[in-house]
Order: sequence, then C-alpha cells, then structure tokens
Amino acid sequence: MAADPLKPEDDCDMATTLEEPFMSKGELALHEAARTGKEARLEELLTIVKVDCRNNLNRTALHMAASKGQTGAVRVLLEYKAGIELADKYGMTALMWATYFGHIEVVELLLERSASVKKRNKLGMHALHIAADQNNCELVRLYLTKTKKSILNDTEKNGQTALMIAAGKGNIEVVQLLLSYPEVDLMVKDAKKMTALHLAAENGCAKVLEELLREVYKLRDLVNEKDESERIPLHYAVEKGHIGAIRCLLTHGSEVNATAEREMTAFHLAAVKGHMDVLKYLKEHGANVNALNLTHSTALHYAALNDSAEQIFTLVSLGCETSLPNNRNQTPLHLAVEQNKPNAAEALLLCDAPSTCETRPGKPPSSWPREAATSAWWT
Repeated sequence: MAADPLKPEDDCDMATTLEEPFMSKGELALHEAARTGKEARLEELLTIVKVDCRNNLNRTALHMAASKGQTGAVRVLLEYKAGIELADKYGMTALMWATYFGHIEVVELLLERSASVKKRNKLGMHALHIAADQNNCELVRLYLTKTKKSILNDTEKNGQTALMIAAGKGNIEVVQLLLSYPEVDLMVKDAKKMTALHLAAENGCAKVLEELLREVYKLRDLVNEKDESERIPLHYAVEKGHIGAIRCLLTHGSEVNATAEREMTAFHLAAVKGHMDVLKYLKEHGANVNALNLTHSTALHYAALNDSAEQIFTLVSLGCETSLPNNRNQTPLHLAVEQNKPNAAEALLLCDAPSTCETRPGKPPSSWPREAATSAWWT
C-alpha cells in the first residue's frame, strides 16, 4: 500500500478506497456509486449499508460524491442523514472537498443544509482559505455573503489569512476581490512574521505586489517590514531572482541596501544565487556593491565560492573591489584558492586581484602549496 500523503492536496484525486477486508463489498459499492453519481444504486445500497461507513482515510460516501461534483448523489446521501460535518483523516469535510475542486452546485447544496464554512482541517484552513488557495472568486464571494466578514482575517495553522494565502500563490483575481472588502486586515503577520508582501515577493508575484501596494497609505511601512529572519520583502524577491517583483518593490520605496540575517544585503543574496541580471539591476538602483556582511564578506567573496568566472567579471565591472578582506583577512582570491575554486581564482587574477596580501596566518596566495590550487595556471 502506498504511503499516506502529507497534505490533503497530495490526495486530490480521492482514489483512496481500499479493497477488502478493510471495507465490505457493500461499503465499497456504496463509495463507488457515490463517486460516480449512480443515485438509484446508492438508494438501493443504503438499505443495507451504513451511510457513513468509512474507508482507510476516514472518508465517507459523502466525501466521495462532493469531491466529484455529484450533486444528485450528495442530495441522496443527505436525505439518508449522512454526516455533513464528518471529517476525513486530514480534517477535510465534504464542503472542503467540494470547495477544493470548485464544485459550486455541491457547495450551495451543502450550505443550504447548514454545512459549516468555519470548520477547520488539520492545516487550520476553513472553506474560505481553501477557496482563496484555489483562486476561486465565485466561492470566496459566496462564503463572504453567507458569513460574517470577520472570517476574512481568520488565520490558518501558519498564521496566514485568505489574502496572504492568495498573495503567496499569485492568485491575482482573489487578491483583488479580497482587497475590495474594507474589513480585510493588510497588517497581519504569519508565524514567521511575514506579511502578504513577503509572501508575494517570495513567489515572484509582481502583479499581486502591484495590487497590494496600491494601498500605499496602509502598506508604506510594510514594504520595509522585517520578518523573523530580519528580511524585508525585497530580500525574498532577490534570492529567487524575481526581477519583476524587485522592480515593483524598489519603485514603491523598498530599501535597496537593507540588511537581513548576518547583515546580508540584497546584493549579497543575489551573488550567492548567481542572479546576474538582478546584480546589475540592484547596482543601477543604488546598491552598495562592496557592502560587508557579518563576516566582512562582500558579494565578490560569494562569487568566488560559486567558482563562477562570469559572475566574477560581472561584479568587477560593477565596481566590486578585489582586495577587500573578510574577517579572516581573506580576499576573494584567498578564498578561491583555499576552497579549490580554480575558475574563480583564474578570473580574479585576470581582473588584477592582488596575490601578495597576507591572510591571518601570514601567507599570500602565491606562497601556498600547489595542492591548494587545482589548475595549471597556478604553477
């Protein structure tokens, strides 16, 4: 038997019914009839099988019918008193599965029968969160019509609201819809102290960022708000190489030289990841190309560790100094030789990097053993 999925969405096909002996033949048949919408067969089986019999993932026939959009089968099962709020192994109810798959008729029927919009699954998500996650504006609007608007700011297990979930997924239509409600709270931070801006930036959702930043009077301060890793949204966009998101954030006042954990700037992060276009863009917008982090390393030190000649040449052309030492008195060239990065070392020498300055032990790179390098050029 295959391993259980980690999340409900990993099992979204609902192909979960086990063979005997876990379920009787009658129970298997009931679930199959619900899944395929065979209403007459359902009614026949319900005279001999319990309506809420469960499979290996604790799912009932109602879960099956709801997930497949079988409105008629759902109606039959409810007439036979199926448990409308029963949850499966992952805490998912029939309403949640219908929401996940966007079966609006089923959702409307379940709501008519008083299904709870606010019931949570094991990820702490209720139906509105799921609708936002799936970019389903019709269901988001329906749920906000049927419940109090305070549901807008309910958070799931990770501390994210429906708006934050939609922002992180790049679900622009849902973001626009949620922003139209004055009750939506744009200042919420999740368990990692990330805002909707952090989440959108991390996933490169430039259009979402534009929508969020239209609310300048509310988000002016949040554009430079730090999360628990001391990162502002720009740091996430840079690390992932999302140039559109970077452009949007800088246009709206993001601080290009703001520091994150270990005093890493956006320029450092771009160098670590080797995002050449981002490095150039940041330089054009005022980045300090020789900024020092907590270990006094520059972007050029990280390029040396990446063993990238192209990156070395690009950084030097942008004004990076080759002679700056880190807190071990290592220049980028020292570091390249020590870490056996021949491409970087050769590129640094071609850029006239000094080879005579001493490290803390008092030895310049040119005096190190041959074994410290791996290219013929060093001899």
